[in-house]
Amino acid sequence: MEKRLDIQSIVLLVLLTAVWGITFPAMKVALRGFPPILLGGLRFLLAGILVTLFGILRRERLAAQTQRSRFLLIIYALTLAVEIVLLLIGVQHTFANRSSILFNTSPFWVLALAIFFLPHDHLPLNKWIGTGLAFIGVAALFAGRGGDKGGVALLGDALVLGAAGVWGVRIVLLKYFPKTLGTTAIQVWQFFIAGPLLTVLGISVEKVSDIHLSFPVIMAFLYLAIISNAFGFMLWTYLVQKEVATKVAPFMFLTPVFGVLASAVVLREVMTDALLMSLALVGTGIFVANRQETGKMTVKGIGTR
Repeated sequence: MEKRLDIQSIVLLVLLTAVWGITFPAMKVALRGFPPILLGGLRFLLAGILVTLFGILRRERLAAQTQRSRFLLIIYALTLAVEIVLLLIGVQHTFANRSSILFNTSPFWVLALAIFFLPHDHLPLNKWIGTGLAFIGVAALFAGRGGDKGGVALLGDALVLGAAGVWGVRIVLLKYFPKTLGTTAIQVWQFFIAGPLLTVLGISVEKVSDIHLSFPVIMAFLYLAIISNAFGFMLWTYLVQKEVATKVAPFMFLTPVFGVLASAVVLREVMTDALLMSLALVGTGIFVANRQETGKMTVKGIGTR
């Protein structure tokens, strides 16, 4: 029988989703002074420097000792770059609320990929039901807020959905990393490969002269680099490696809920009844997905541990 998430993991997961939820209004503020791709590249570079210093101070091993580890790290970093580019370009071609819904379908990608690539992860029926309830909660959060300029570009939707798929691939990929490869090393490789790639791409297609710094922009940038990237990605990697991936993934549905709460405070966006409905559905979905089963009922075609 699969063990429950412990209290520490649950608290850390809720904290992480709050951190990443606040990232949405922080990005809106930061984008007032940065072109999008350059913003992604520069924040990853700063995060990489901070994580490297952290690893050195703790005397952690940051080098990959085997060819397999180096290969996985490079693939993991490249998928981060692809995810960010797809997301940034996609958001520019569709509505923000649609982007939030589409990007937070990543747990569905994890469940689908786990069938083939995580045979030891337990996938009972309650996980599918719980994830479905949480997704309905996210959709309810944005009900009736489809925008007022008519039409949504299918290209933008497809790109954001593709970014969610890449995020799901990254979650599954982490389970293949050897236990000897520490969390700090993974982040150092990730940031120092994706950061320069995105920075060079940004310089190539965007204008450095479009960077306009102000106090709010600088504070938002520092939050994205230090809290969201350096702290957030290290915590996420630790949790995915520690726990069953399909138990961790449904918590990500809390991210847009915290995003709306943070937007109400930072950007003074209006709270709606849909928010309360979403909170109830998301909470119920996470409870159902993570309850300990008394039987062995699973979705047909999915083995038990």
